[in-house]
Amino acid sequence: PKGNATAVIEITASTAVALPFGFKALGNAGVVMISLSVAVSTLGSGNGALFAGTRLIFVAARDGQLPLLFSGVHRQHKTPIQAVLLFAFLGIIMLIPGDIGQLINSFNAATWIFYGLCFASLLIMRITRRKDTRPYKVFLPIPILMLLAAIFLVTLPLIDAPVDSLAAFGIIFLGIPIYFIFIFSYKFKPAMFSKVNVWLANFSNNLFDTKLSSY
Repeated sequence: PKGNATAVIEITASTAVALPFGFKALGNAGVVMISLSVAVSTLGSGNGALFAGTRLIFVAARDGQLPLLFSGVHRQHKTPIQAVLLFAFLGIIMLIPGDIGQLINSFNAATWIFYGLCFASLLIMRITRRKDTRPYKVFLPIPILMLLAAIFLVTLPLIDAPVDSLAAFGIIFLGIPIYFIFIFSYKFKPAMFSKVNVWLANFSNNLFDTKLSSY
């Protein structure tokens, strides 16, 4: 039918597929419902990313993989202020190019590599550490399905936007020499490195009223 063909054309030509679909299905109410759903989903995703990202920075600093100053928590509120600031700074840097499509392609490719490695590790340890006690045992088809999804979501950006995806992979692999130079061989560095690291941590703690924590 002509009406269905027109709807398909409108939806495929839209950069926000959900909105024309909602309008065709429920009218203006559908647009409002989908807009609110996207807003709530975005807020929840951003909140989760903030908690997880700052925690990763904090733990990495605590374990000596980032400067010690990022392992501070506020004395009263127990918030990792320095880690939050670094997370926000990195987010601003990523927004500077101004192309959200490019950022999404790069982010998805980089993120799903690690998700895939996580699912693959679970499957490998199910075989290599079969006798370990597990408080919770994942239903095996779930990590298999998610590993296949991760492979698809890493491969698809490589085909659709190879430059963005390869740039993300390049940044990831750049961490390997940085790790060996600044982390793995840290014990061979002059004592000045440790002194500067501790001085920066103390200065930051005094500035933000924080203290080093082992949380």
